[in-house]
Amino acid sequence: MVKFLVSCIFLILPNSEYNFSAAFSLIIENIIKPLGFSIVNEPSEADIVILNTCHIREKAAEKLYSELGRIRKIQETKNLTIVVAGCVAQAEGTEIFTRAPFVDIVVG
Repeated sequence: MVKFLVSCIFLILPNSEYNFSAAFSLIIENIIKPLGFSIVNEPSEADIVILNTCHIREKAAEKLYSELGRIRKIQETKNLTIVVAGCVAQAEGTEIFTRAPFVDIVVG
């Protein structure tokens, strides 16, 4: 069995009216924990940051890019993999790589 020596953090962009992001994050967590990943509370503690997005939110794409700017500062100080998931990732697609070329993976 492969053991992973990394941690992971979920940054949920919450919306009090819709819990799609929270539910999807729980699914992701239930998949990766048995693989040996740990969930941490701060992006600076992580080796992988997963931004799970919800397009239903007002200005969701711009909020994503703002959050990515904050995460990029952490990435400049350590080897950090950045993943964008969820419906903003699906809607924005390759535009995420154009506007944030430091993002490693887009899933949506």
